[in-house]
Amino acid sequence: MTKINEETEITIPLKNLIGLICAVALGVWAYFDIDGRLNTVERDAHIIKNEVDLNTNFRILWPRGELGSLPDDMMQNARIEAIVEKTKELENWVNNFEPPEEVKDTVIRVRDIERQIAILEIQIEREKNTQE
Repeated sequence: MTKINEETEITIPLKNLIGLICAVALGVWAYFDIDGRLNTVERDAHIIKNEVDLNTNFRILWPRGELGSLPDDMMQNARIEAIVEKTKELENWVNNFEPPEEVKDTVIRVRDIERQIAILEIQIEREKNTQE
């Protein structure tokens, strides 16, 4: 039986030795290339998952107002509130409108004058009919 130790010699043709070295180098290169691509894919998947989670949180929390609001939204809301208040004031003014006393007196006088004109027109019409 042969013993294998430090002094054991192996003879191998140079062509086969170069082939083995090339095969090992190709295997190592392929391993690291595949490992690098897997790391890239895993990193991209992790980034995408984080973005989807953030988007999901945003989609749920933004409409509820739990993430605040944009300055433009705040300005728009303030303007809408001002318009609502002004509209309420105008509705109250319209619903509770009562003309001043001077206007009421003028309306009464104009109606009296209209009645007097109508009476005078009737009298004129009668005078025309009696003269014919």
